[in-house]
Amino acid sequence: MNNSIINILYTSFDTSTSTTTAPTIPYCDKMAEEKTAVERLLRAEAVPDEQIRLLLDEGYDTRSVLKSMTEQNMEELGLKKGHISKLRLVQQKLGKKTTEKAPAASLTTNPVEYVREYLREYLTLGEAPFCRFCSDSWSVAETNRPEKKQKGAEYTPRGVEEIQKLVQVWQSYAHPRARNFFATTELLEHVLTQVARGVDREDDPILADGDHCIFWYGDVTKDEEAAIRMVKPGEEKESITYVNRVLAFIFATDESFTKLMSLPKTPFKMCCQNQLCINLSHISSSAD
Repeated sequence: MNNSIINILYTSFDTSTSTTTAPTIPYCDKMAEEKTAVERLLRAEAVPDEQIRLLLDEGYDTRSVLKSMTEQNMEELGLKKGHISKLRLVQQKLGKKTTEKAPAASLTTNPVEYVREYLREYLTLGEAPFCRFCSDSWSVAETNRPEKKQKGAEYTPRGVEEIQKLVQVWQSYAHPRARNFFATTELLEHVLTQVARGVDREDDPILADGDHCIFWYGDVTKDEEAAIRMVKPGEEKESITYVNRVLAFIFATDESFTKLMSLPKTPFKMCCQNQLCINLSHISSSAD
């Protein structure tokens, strides 16, 4: 299992508490370089490490977004006047030298919108069709919904209260990238609720070990790939994407997610060779 995304959950999670240590928002290699460049700029102006971490955690981790930050944004984050002055010097040094072509949302002072625009690509299927009967768009017409996998005799669904409790547990493991992407907590809960409904009550695709497969009983494509319906932020119509891509997006560590971002926009391969398994620890970082 050399290619397995084994370290898929936070290693810093403490089971004795209800919170996780949230890492900063990850992107691809290019974005990691951007973040490093921003850290260097801030440290060069003697901005305290605590303030730097705060800025990065809030999504001000690219030169484009940092440059667009207003004094009001800085005050809302709780920055002191001295630190604001230092940040202004950083912005002056950035000037008009930044030539990076960023999504339109980066021109605003809202880093969350920038994050959503950038990460939207990960959940978009691109040129590869979702399934044999769908168009190239990740949105699928109402008449072309994926087929429903027949539930086996051993399938026992969770009750409403069981689902709610499980979703609450899962939310404590959700990466900040997911909280920033989904406009509201309810949207994230809706996606996680679908996942909980699609597996047997004895199974947990997020917290289970890698010893056995977690079979998906929800929607599937004609190519026998686990599928899920979701509403993208800023849209009203349902869209469809692959379950293992959504789970990795919500729960993968920074390092694992960076590897997965480089793969084709198709369902991830599973190390167990079962594409209807959605065990998070079975997701492979290999395209083969």
